[in-house]
Amino acid sequence: MLGQEDVQPTSEQMEQMLELVQREMEAGALGIGSALIYAPGTYARTEELIELCKVAARYQGKYISHIRSRREFSRRSMS
Repeated sequence: MLGQEDVQPTSEQMEQMLELVQREMEAGALGIGSALIYAPGTYARTEELIELCKVAARYQGKYISHIRSRREFSRRSMS
């Protein structure tokens, strides 16, 4: 929807993203996943993710962040 550029969604694009999450949750999705260490995920603001997750949460959806090659970070965050 936003492509590979470092841009923030317009109100219209955000509405489309919220509708997409709702539609996919109704179709049986388990939640939302992201890879915030890769573009374009690195451009997503926390507020954007929160709004998308609120929709998934209405369906008991989960938020899962893909973390790869971050062994030291993972160890510290789980300690």
